[in-house]
Formats: sequence, structure tokens, C-alpha cells
Amino acid sequence: MAHSQETKDKIRNALRGKKKTSEHVEAIRRSKTGEANPNWGQPRSIETRAKIREGNVGKKHRPMTESEKAHQSERMLRLWEKRRNGE
Repeated sequence: MAHSQETKDKIRNALRGKKKTSEHVEAIRRSKTGEANPNWGQPRSIETRAKIREGNVGKKHRPMTESEKAHQSERMLRLWEKRRNGE
């Protein structure tokens, strides 16, 4: 059964401004990442890929800063090391 708009407004107002604990945030993150993601393993249709492509046409991305490059490099080195060790 779906909530009425009035009930949705009451829930929204009751939760507005409340902070989530770090444990709650971590639990939400775990429930939505990797194989727990509801779209995990679902291939995108040709139509969906075309829509994404159209949305990205003409977008310009700023160049990465030196600190961003260093951070990405460190992350990739750690990933490759994990893969090399069979983790």
C-alpha cells in the first residue's frame, strides 16, 4: 500500500534535519555497493546508452590537479597490488 501525500509530508518533516550516525551511513553504503546494488550485472540497453551519450555530448571536464593525479595513482597502485596478491 502506497503512502498518501499527507503521510509522505509528515514523514519528510519528521526526518528533516536529523543526522545519520556513521554506523548507519556505513550500513547504507554496504547495502548499495557491489553485488548488493539492485542494478548489479544488468546491462544497459542501447537506448539507455544513447541517452547517456547525448547527455554527455559537449560537456567539458576540468583538468585534474596534481594532488588529484597523485591520489588516483596511489589508489590504482593499491588496486593492482591487491589483484596481484589475489585479494
